[in-house]
Amino acid sequence: MPITKGSGERVHEVYFTRDSGDQWSFKFSDDMHDIQGVLYEISESIADSPARAERRLRSIIHGHPYAFDAYDQLAFIYDYGQRQPKLALNVLEAGLARARELFPEEFVLGEGRVPWSILENRPFLRMYERMGLELSNLGKVDMARDVFKALIGMNPEDNQGVRELLCSCYFRLAEYSSLLELCRMYDGDTTAAILFGSVLALLKLGRRRNAKSALRTAATWRPNIAQEIMARRHRKPRDLSSPYELGSKREAELYWNDFGDYWDEAAVSFVRDEADKGGSISR
Repeated sequence: MPITKGSGERVHEVYFTRDSGDQWSFKFSDDMHDIQGVLYEISESIADSPARAERRLRSIIHGHPYAFDAYDQLAFIYDYGQRQPKLALNVLEAGLARARELFPEEFVLGEGRVPWSILENRPFLRMYERMGLELSNLGKVDMARDVFKALIGMNPEDNQGVRELLCSCYFRLAEYSSLLELCRMYDGDTTAAILFGSVLALLKLGRRRNAKSALRTAATWRPNIAQEIMARRHRKPRDLSSPYELGSKREAELYWNDFGDYWDEAAVSFVRDEADKGGSISR
C-alpha cells in the first residue's frame, strides 16, 4: 500500500525523514519494496537482454519516479552498454532532482548522515555514486569530487569505497592537502589508495621525511604494491572487475592501473631509493 497521511491522502511511495540527531533515512511503502524486488531481478538480466532491461527500467521510472535504483541501472546501460555517458548523466540528474523533492529544507546534501547500514538508503547512495562516476568519466572532475565528498559526509563509514574515487579526483585536481585530510580522516585504514595516496601526496607537497614514514607503513601492509611502483614494466590487468585478494599481486596491478599515472619519475625514484636503503622496503 502507498504511504498515506492521516487524512488518507495518497503521498509519495518514498519519503525522507530524520531518525535521530543528524541521521536521516528513506522510508518505502509496500509498493516500493515490491518494486525493489523487480529492480533486483532486472539487474540480474541486464547482461543477457539490455534492450529489454532498458524498456522495463524506463517504465518503472515513469510509474515510480522515486525508484532510485532504476536511474542507477538505466545509467549503467547507457554508459557501459551504449557508450552514451552524457545520456547516462542526464538520467542521473533526473533521479537526483526527484530525490531533492523529498529532502526537507533542514537537510543539506553531504552534511546530514544517510548511513548505508539502513537498507532503504542504499538505492539513493548507489545512484549518487554513479553520478560521481559519470561526471568523472566526462572530465567534470571538480563536480565528481564534490559528489564523492558529499557521499563521504553522508556515510563516513564508506561501505561503497568512495574514498578511493575521491583520492583519484584529488590527484587529478592536484589538491594534495585535501587528499591528506582525507587520509587523516581514515587514519589506520589499509585501503591501498589511502596508504599510498598519503605517501604520494606528501611527496608532492615536499614533505619527504613524512613520506618516508608513510611509505614504511604502506609497504608493510602492501609490499606487492611497493614492488609494482618500482617495476620497470607494468602489465595491464585483463579483467578489471573480477575479485582479488588483499595484498595480492593482482591488487598491485589494479592499483597501478588506477593510480600509476600520478606516480611521476621523481616519486618512483623516491620509492626505489628507500628500497635500496633496506628496512621494511626491499626489491
